[in-house]
Amino acid sequence: MHILPSSERAKRKIVSYTDPIGPKFEIANQTMYPIDRLLIGFSLAVPFNEANEKSLRVLTSIKGRKTGKRFTVLKHDDVQLYEVARIA
Repeated sequence: MHILPSSERAKRKIVSYTDPIGPKFEIANQTMYPIDRLLIGFSLAVPFNEANEKSLRVLTSIKGRKTGKRFTVLKHDDVQLYEVARIA
């Protein structure tokens, strides 16, 4: 897993680059996927063989509701990756 700038597909979904929440690190609630650390315009690349798509979507939904941040999960079949992008 790597944190990278978002793909063009994900960037088209960004609502605003203004981050009213800021990067809050929740050390006590570490997860396998550090999506709490994503800034707007950045993504977490997760290989297909390391994640279950449904679980990844549920996790981003829960994190979004708890933190007020917005995420999207994109599936890139050509490179065998899921992209978890922060869009707001």
